[in-house]
Amino acid sequence: MDRLIIRPGGIGDGLLLAPALASLRKTSSGRIGLVGYPDRLRPLLSAGLVEALYPLDRWTLSRSGLLSEWNSKSLRVDSFFPGDTPLAEGPFRTLFCPHPPTPPKDRPIHMVHHYGQALGVRIEVESSPLAQLVRK
Repeated sequence: MDRLIIRPGGIGDGLLLAPALASLRKTSSGRIGLVGYPDRLRPLLSAGLVEALYPLDRWTLSRSGLLSEWNSKSLRVDSFFPGDTPLAEGPFRTLFCPHPPTPPKDRPIHMVHHYGQALGVRIEVESSPLAQLVRK
């Protein structure tokens, strides 16, 4: 299954997403794309964790154009977009899987694990690309 992940945020948000992307890469043969701020997410592309980066403006202005580039029959769109936004309107609503951008306050967990749970993957923190970067 192909995955398109919407995650606006800074470089830190992208780095915290890296372990989940690495686990997703190991367990899925589908393509992975990120929607957000490409200049901030470029390290994830350079590390081979995603195949494509798209500007958030492209998603908000032309969802159907962007989704037509992906095989919508085997696509899931995961969104960590903050607030109540109409990103999932229209004919692609069934592909859309919204997630809170941060863990619930009543169940505090680390953001790395929040991303993993939302994307349906197990995070092995010690062997993750982020842990390897921290050790160097």
